[in-house]
Amino acid sequence: MGVRDNRKVRFAHGIANLTLVQLTSKTVADFRDQMRSAGVSIPLIRHVIATLHTMLEFARLENITSINTARGVRVIGKRNEGSKKVTPPSKELVRALLDEASTDFRPKLLFAVSTGVRAGEMRGLRWRHIDFGKSQVRVETRIDTYGNEDDQGTKTAAGMRTIPLSWQVVAQLRDSRARSRFSSDDDFVFAGASGRWVCQTYIREQQFYPLFDKIAQKHVSDPLKYPAPKRCTWHALRHFAISTWIEAGLSPKAVQTFAGHSSLQMTMDRYGHLFPSENHSIAMDAISDQLSN
Repeated sequence: MGVRDNRKVRFAHGIANLTLVQLTSKTVADFRDQMRSAGVSIPLIRHVIATLHTMLEFARLENITSINTARGVRVIGKRNEGSKKVTPPSKELVRALLDEASTDFRPKLLFAVSTGVRAGEMRGLRWRHIDFGKSQVRVETRIDTYGNEDDQGTKTAAGMRTIPLSWQVVAQLRDSRARSRFSSDDDFVFAGASGRWVCQTYIREQQFYPLFDKIAQKHVSDPLKYPAPKRCTWHALRHFAISTWIEAGLSPKAVQTFAGHSSLQMTMDRYGHLFPSENHSIAMDAISDQLSN
């Protein structure tokens, strides 16, 4: 079991080569500590250990092993660790990316920076989820990084949501559907050449990151006209979308809903610094009201 964090932290000290007999509680604890030393984020470490705990518990119930050695291994971080405030990409960068995107890739890119939909949720979108008449998208399924499709819901209950679409996004989607060979209600909105969903690695390495290289080349030829691009992750496009909602004056509760956050506290932990100061007391009052009910 190896780990790769969203921040590109590479971790090579996995435990996949160990047998169940070799996997002791100390081994699991050392695995946790090695991830921390490598700079892997606290939320990801918790996810990895929780997954390992689930696997070992299943093995114990099936009498494959006599003990769940991940039981009791806790992941404790400093106060507020793992709830870092985000810094979204600049509008100038997003405009430049859209300018460089191909006709086929631009609708996907525009959709991402407008809706804030997670990568797995985008993979699971089908044309039936797009309501062109009401200019909105229903997020109700996802495909995880392993290709498993969950048609019974998203990652959390809060992930089941409806997000309004701008006229530019609707126009791009209409044009994209008209040009696509896969345009039936059950087809994927962002289908690949074979009609299947496209893996995130391909999108990132073959479609997204090359845009930064194109912008960088323009910067070399004319530094004053084309600023040097600061490369960001695909997930940062979600942060960009949410930051534009806040700038446009959406309430914290609306932002929470459209983002699919499980709580208003989560929204404020990550994006509270982006709200105008006069909205802070309103947001905090709303949180207090929820906690007192």
